[in-house]
Amino acid sequence: MYCLNPRCPKPANPQSHRFCQTCGARLLLGDRYRAYQPLGNGESSRTFIGLDTHQITNNRCIIKRFQNQTGEERFRQETARLDELSTHPQIPNCNDRLS
Repeated sequence: MYCLNPRCPKPANPQSHRFCQTCGARLLLGDRYRAYQPLGNGESSRTFIGLDTHQITNNRCIIKRFQNQTGEERFRQETARLDELSTHPQIPNCNDRLS
């Protein structure tokens, strides 16, 4: 599991931990989402493949953790654009690829 605190210097943690062993932050986001594989870091965010612990099937998700308010606004814009692109016939459905 990975710590979602953007300032944590060592975000990797054992699967059994509920709190980060480095900074003490909770490892579950909203008592539901668990980051288990980092995808990348940007200027204002970290992105992970995550698990929705409330779902039995199709429980993979993307977690994007922002460091500031500007990042949240950028995320809203990015989400709107991805939603628009998701219906394009040449872009495969991610859910089909994950199952």
